[in-house]
Amino acid sequence: MTSKPEHPKKILVVDDMRTIQVLLPVYLVGRFYEFQSVSSAKEALEVIEDFGPDLIISDVNMPDMGGSQLCEAIRQHERFGQTPVVLMSGSVNRSELDAIGAVSKASAVVSKPIDPEKLATIVHDLLEDDD
Repeated sequence: MTSKPEHPKKILVVDDMRTIQVLLPVYLVGRFYEFQSVSSAKEALEVIEDFGPDLIISDVNMPDMGGSQLCEAIRQHERFGQTPVVLMSGSVNRSELDAIGAVSKASAVVSKPIDPEKLATIVHDLLEDDD
């Protein structure tokens, strides 16, 4: 059995739907994570320095800037360029989502409706790789 890390891993949730902002931490309950949720990619870029996320989970389709553009911007960021980014969407088919993820250099993609166990596995694996 592994021990709890000294500090929780930080996850930034980026989605314009409040329901998703509330559900993702519930899906990952029991894990040692700290969450911050924002409703746009623009907000995510504003809080990234202060929050210092270990992982970012973002919706693909948002009004001001999509998740793929956010991912591309993060990849250019000096401090957070290597931060894992998970893109999620319910409005494109899986092959389109995979292509969007590949082009934007996302670490993983997840289709909505979200399978909580699959999401937990993806997040765990990405954060374990970070250690």
